[in-house]
Amino acid sequence: MKKLLFVALLPFLSLHLHAAVLFSQPHDLSGGFIQSSWWEPNGSDFDQYVWDSFASGTDRAVTEITWRGGFDPNKSGSGGPVIDFALKIFASTAGGTIPDIVAGALVEYSTGGNANQTLAGVFAGVTNYNYRFTLPTSFQAAAGVKYWVQITAAQHGIPDWGVAVGVGADGKHVILTPGTHQYLPAANDFAFALVAPGAGHTITTSASPGNSGATSGDDTFASNAVATVVAVPNAGYSFVNWTENGTPVSTAAAYSFTVTSNRTLVANFTSTCTIQVSATTGGTASGSGTYSIGTNVTVRATPNAGYGFVNWTQGGVEVSTATNYTFIASSNRTLVANFVRVWTITTQASPPEGGMTSGDGIYRQGSNFTIVATANPGYAFVNWTISGTPISTNASFTTTAIGNRTFVANFSPLPYTITVSALPANGGTVSGGGTFPSGTSVTLTATTNAGFAFVNWTENGTPVSTSASFSFPATADRTLVANFTPLYTITASALPANGGTVSGGGTFPSGTSVTLTATTNAGFAFVNWTENGTPVSSSVSFSFAAAADRTLVANFTSLYTITASALPANGGTVSGGGTFTSGTMVTLTATTNAGFAFVDWTENGTPVSSSASFSFPATADRTLVANFTPLYTITTSALPPNGGTVSGGGTFTSGTSVTLTAATNAGFAFVNWTENGTPVSTSASFSIPATADRTLVANFTPLYTIAVSALPANG
Repeated sequence: MKKLLFVALLPFLSLHLHAAVLFSQPHDLSGGFIQSSWWEPNGSDFDQYVWDSFASGTDRAVTEITWRGGFDPNKSGSGGPVIDFALKIFASTAGGTIPDIVAGALVEYSTGGNANQTLAGVFAGVTNYNYRFTLPTSFQAAAGVKYWVQITAAQHGIPDWGVAVGVGADGKHVILTPGTHQYLPAANDFAFALVAPGAGHTITTSASPGNSGATSGDDTFASNAVATVVAVPNAGYSFVNWTENGTPVSTAAAYSFTVTSNRTLVANFTSTCTIQVSATTGGTASGSGTYSIGTNVTVRATPNAGYGFVNWTQGGVEVSTATNYTFIASSNRTLVANFVRVWTITTQASPPEGGMTSGDGIYRQGSNFTIVATANPGYAFVNWTISGTPISTNASFTTTAIGNRTFVANFSPLPYTITVSALPANGGTVSGGGTFPSGTSVTLTATTNAGFAFVNWTENGTPVSTSASFSFPATADRTLVANFTPLYTITASALPANGGTVSGGGTFPSGTSVTLTATTNAGFAFVNWTENGTPVSSSVSFSFAAAADRTLVANFTSLYTITASALPANGGTVSGGGTFTSGTMVTLTATTNAGFAFVDWTENGTPVSSSASFSFPATADRTLVANFTPLYTITTSALPPNGGTVSGGGTFTSGTSVTLTAATNAGFAFVNWTENGTPVSTSASFSIPATADRTLVANFTPLYTIAVSALPANG
């Protein structure tokens, strides 16, 4: 049994009148073939194991099948007349990936001959034929259902199907391995088209220019069928695009689209030329190929190790010195990339810190090159050597490339003078200066005199170190100054000594920021800082720059507690008490509550002020009492009201002697004073101490005149 592959191709056949292509897979116009299903007419051999799938977008009746094929001239036993074709259509298995062979074919036809075989043309030297078969009874294809077609040829020798562009149902077909039950997918589609009755749309193709290539895919297609047109360039041309009415519609040589109207498509081709590149010994060249006239071409030259690129030549004439040579394709060209042996030249400095070298590179055999040595500060150039052998005493040296070589530039150090001084001269002493070979480590030392401090080392006024011992390599003449600054003593003390503590004093270089801090002891308050009795700051933390010796005193003052209270506590409120610095004026204030009157301020029971607001200087701890006394209301009235008048009532402090007076009106006589109806006095002027609220009534009684006479008068 033979291994069979199956690739779909589009036949280029005219359809019957009032019929249109429902499904197609077009020929790619190549000379390639894929082996098909086959049986030997005499029954001596057979291979019937190749299927390809199709599906319709609508419910349609299939009335005709067309296909393209031929005989592969490279196979033995090819050829022979076609006796018959067997056409079968199968359903899919549940997964849709293989035909349902078990259920058998849905329909089966026999062409009874060679299926209207006609010559399709010669492609790449291989003859192809078109086949068309009208189904005796139509096959009803349901929309969206995947079916499988098998076309088996009965002929002597094995027939083949031409290669399709692979844009059909799914881009592959299925084969069944002979003697097994293993179905395998294979690349590409089988060449066939399905025709349905009814009017369709005409697709027409042409090539531009006319001799530039071939096109296929012209046909009448059913609405919404997928059509594929194919463009194949002739020798010396390449495909550009498909256009419709001058408008580009696709750059794919195999252009597939859904048919909705008549279309006239032009396959545009452009002429090409061949570019061939080669390389001489020492490298490789790339970029050979076929290019469209007018396009940019880039050829690339890559040298091998130990070689360098020289140029591109054409017919021995130089055309470019660029390794990547770009030009516009206009004709066939044969280009040669030329290479030459090159040598690596390396330079280095000894010692490395002695200087710099240049001129390293890769040079062609026999070319001249120049190497240059530049001494660093503190060094002088001596000579160039190779492997220790002197070559030249010229810092700039030109020679010829004859091999890989390493040149060493030799340098020697120069002596340098280090000068040191002290500023001011009485600030300290310096040591360590002198003359030193280049690169020698130099250590300068600054020693401070009494009353001075070391600041830094400077060079031309620029600080270079804050360390009194300063080390550096000798690389140039240098003049260094050790800077000193005076030291100042800042003395701080507390007054009185038990008033608090002070900190921050000491010895400081000139200009240093000094901060003195005064910390108050219990029972004292900070007053200020003074210098020679003159206040200089009222801040406990006092900062200044050290510019001279200074003696500063932190002054403290005693604190006194003034305690104030009210007696009785509900008699009123007091304010103004607290802690005060000595001599501070203190003002105590007594505020009387309702029903009370302020009496005085007392200290240890002794009156000190009768003023509710009492001021005095804080000179000691003091405890003061604001004394209050209750107020009583004495209310008086006359009974009857017209009997007389009363006076003397009012509000009085406790214990005050109150005198009430009753004045009798004409026609009345005073009787007594009563309180709650109880007689308390028969005196019109009545005195009592205020010890409580009281209501007193002055009682009056009317006076009546009784006139008597004797009747008779002398009786």
